[in-house]
Amino acid sequence: MIKRTIDEFVMLDIVDKETEEVLYTYGEALSDGKEKLVFREIHTDKTLVRLHALVEIDEETHKITKVLNEYANYDPQPERETVETISRTEKFPAEKVEILAYIDLDWGNEIQNLYEGYLIGVIGK
Repeated sequence: MIKRTIDEFVMLDIVDKETEEVLYTYGEALSDGKEKLVFREIHTDKTLVRLHALVEIDEETHKITKVLNEYANYDPQPERETVETISRTEKFPAEKVEILAYIDLDWGNEIQNLYEGYLIGVIGK
């Protein structure tokens, strides 16, 4: 595991111990207040996909009160994309929220179907 800061983001790389290949990268925007931007990077053969979620957090209860936005960022943009969030308890406020993406990456003569996700939660201070 490697922790690093790039511009306004703190990033955490999960690395294979034997090959030192980066398996997953998670990040969070450095910001104060109740809104937090978190993401996960997925490396494909042709592009880097970043799944974002902007959430609102109650500073007293340390729970996610709502998801303000979720989206994927990559180039080139595909024909179809669906990014959604699901509360693990099916309601808000929630301790954990799942971010899922269904993306058809269209490279002209080749289509790559991507189904990825990750789980976020709040750690109390």
